[in-house]
Amino acid sequence: MIWQPLNTLKIIDNLKGIFKQSNFNNIRIEKIKPFQIEYEIKTDTVWFENHNIEECINATQKLGIEHVHLQTNTVDFLNDPRLKKIKGITIQFEIQNIAPLFNFSHLTHLGLPENVKIEFDFSRFENLIYLGGSFPKKYINFHQLKNLKFTYLFGYKKSDLIDFAACKDLRKLWIYSAPIESLMGLSELNLLTQIDLENCRKLTSLNGIGSRNINLQTVHLVNCSKLKKADALTELPNLRQLQLYQIHELDSLSFLTLLPKLEKLMMHPSKIGVRSNDYYPLIEVLKKLNSLENLKGWKPLNDYLQNKISIESVAVGDTSELKLISENLGIMSWVEKSEDGLQQYTHKNCRKAETIILDLIKQLESLGQNNLMKKESLIKNCVLSLNKFNDSLDGCFIETGEREELCNLFDNIAEAVDINVQNYSDGIASEWRDW
Repeated sequence: MIWQPLNTLKIIDNLKGIFKQSNFNNIRIEKIKPFQIEYEIKTDTVWFENHNIEECINATQKLGIEHVHLQTNTVDFLNDPRLKKIKGITIQFEIQNIAPLFNFSHLTHLGLPENVKIEFDFSRFENLIYLGGSFPKKYINFHQLKNLKFTYLFGYKKSDLIDFAACKDLRKLWIYSAPIESLMGLSELNLLTQIDLENCRKLTSLNGIGSRNINLQTVHLVNCSKLKKADALTELPNLRQLQLYQIHELDSLSFLTLLPKLEKLMMHPSKIGVRSNDYYPLIEVLKKLNSLENLKGWKPLNDYLQNKISIESVAVGDTSELKLISENLGIMSWVEKSEDGLQQYTHKNCRKAETIILDLIKQLESLGQNNLMKKESLIKNCVLSLNKFNDSLDGCFIETGEREELCNLFDNIAEAVDINVQNYSDGIASEWRDW
């Protein structure tokens, strides 16, 4: 027998006790991640499922964990007094009765599920600093979220962001698939540091941000396909990072040269349409940032660098959304991937995929305004054609990046012909795609 000093034995016993206490079977306890720390989450997260609710409650209490992620079909167990100290709740699945949630007025972090049935009263959660998930269809007193700092929201329904005007402490605003047309409501938020807008297809201008947004350093705009004016960016005194992606027809890129503190620009001509094809401002800024390699493979680059591209003024006129989409598909840019060894992205294969989409657009252009069933049928047939084409290449033509790009593309096409993509939980293409 090996002799151990008494104090050493006590330490070992204590460590064994802690390990035994932490050894909860059939429970997922997710370690805190760096991005969660940024959102001021201070403990690990227990993931609840229908089969282990009791074990999860026990673990939450014993380990002093403050955040729970619920993958359950009820939240009635939230009435358990052992959970009274929880500060963060994320509800993943649609729940018929979320009333027990209102017992947690002290919550700092809340993630809401889809299709909240009741009129949601945000005044019950005045301590929130983080709000995520699906925005309730009916709600009141959003203006009382005075402490809100971070959002990660789906399904916001209004045409502007006036709801957020009272959230003076807001730092990061992320919104996905909202019908906003401007950024009105954000101008007085001087603590705001980052705006992320994705699939906001009705956004036409960035009016609503300006000189008072003194801390706004990062703006990401993804698939905001109708955006035409971005001049408001020049009013931001400290903009350092800018991403523009899948935007079809900006009036001009001249605003880029008026961003003196810009340090990082994520933007490629194949994903950005601009009137007159004047990409000189983009090239000028990328040269200044020593980031011209970002345009590697873009064929017109050398002609622009040698000032061989002449820019002619283009009369302002109405261009149909479908035409803009067809002019900015970007599928042929996939050919560049063949240079990195991805041989499936030949010119022939990319042209075939592009032709499948262009044929759909031509057919949709010939249809009447109200023939929604026929429009959906045409989109379905196009997706099935892409399924078949992808299968002919052993399923390797449409991978993760291409899938995301095509799903957004089909949603844009559907929106352009008045199909409400909100009726398709994962996008219209996901109804039939195999990729």
